[in-house]
Amino acid sequence: NGSVIRNHFFTMVFSRHGSSELTRIGIIAGRRVGNAVKRNRLKRICRGLVQRASLSFSPGYECILYPKSRILDASFGEINQVWTEMLSQVGILKF
Repeated sequence: NGSVIRNHFFTMVFSRHGSSELTRIGIIAGRRVGNAVKRNRLKRICRGLVQRASLSFSPGYECILYPKSRILDASFGEINQVWTEMLSQVGILKF
């Protein structure tokens, strides 16, 4: 039982599992987004976003992140802003 949130850079499926474990985020880039080079670059960018925000995560969430190929044409600052807004909207970021 999960919920889905979408924007122009990401689709994320998430659920809260209620325990006090760490938040886990998996990144999936399918063949639809491009060849292996593009998929690996997307995953590298997303891992960087997750790493930067990981200290602010609330515990107890499990997420699957599907990046879209539009990320490759955007600046990191723009992607980071959309990512932070999405996490805040879900409630994963603690402030």
